[in-house]
Amino acid sequence: MSYAIITGGSRGIGRAIAESLASIGYNLVLVAKNSVRLSTTAHDIEQQYDIKVIQVACDLANDNAGTLIANAIQDRGILPDVLVFNAGTYLEGDLDSPRLCDEPFSLFEETLRVNCFSILRCVQALIGDLQKGNRKRIVIIGSTAAHEAYHFGPSYGVSKWATRGLAINLREELKSSGIGVTLVTPGGTLTDLWAGEELPPKRLLEPADIGKVVKLCMELSEQAVVEEIVIRPMLGDMHS
Repeated sequence: MSYAIITGGSRGIGRAIAESLASIGYNLVLVAKNSVRLSTTAHDIEQQYDIKVIQVACDLANDNAGTLIANAIQDRGILPDVLVFNAGTYLEGDLDSPRLCDEPFSLFEETLRVNCFSILRCVQALIGDLQKGNRKRIVIIGSTAAHEAYHFGPSYGVSKWATRGLAINLREELKSSGIGVTLVTPGGTLTDLWAGEELPPKRLLEPADIGKVVKLCMELSEQAVVEEIVIRPMLGDMHS
């Protein structure tokens, strides 16, 4: 049985990825902080796609999150084939003057902890199990904020630059082990982050777009690895 572990899998991009992988037969281990929403999502996907969904409720900001996920799959005898790191956070500082020089260091640290550090902690905890899988892939969901100075949320932007660097280094490090690493870099996507905003129709990407991209990467031949893919709205990212 093929399993994909997806962090931040209960809503938005994570849920869309979960549904796309479920549609091609992957069983899922969904990781999310909100246990109620996680339970609802797991039930919906199981019913729709007739696959098995394991739930792991934990906060990726915690240093032991990787160990909790590893324990959950090891207790069930699950060897994952795919690790999808989607969980992230966007913490707003001073909206009138969003500057790294002015932001509280705690905001910077928390953003890095969730968006970047958690990925490495999980990889370190799960790499032994992943190496025993059948089709070994790591997918990291980044952001086009890693391609520019992101002045609307500088801590977020720096965290995504760090995540991109992590993905590039993991790709080089793990290829000799037969583990492919893919960085998916979306631009503005219609998730809860945009709740309450008045936007023109179809101005942003849909979460399902990202899900389809991840699914496509899994359907390529075993020797093919998409290293990085950038996907933006037709009119580009929104900067105002």
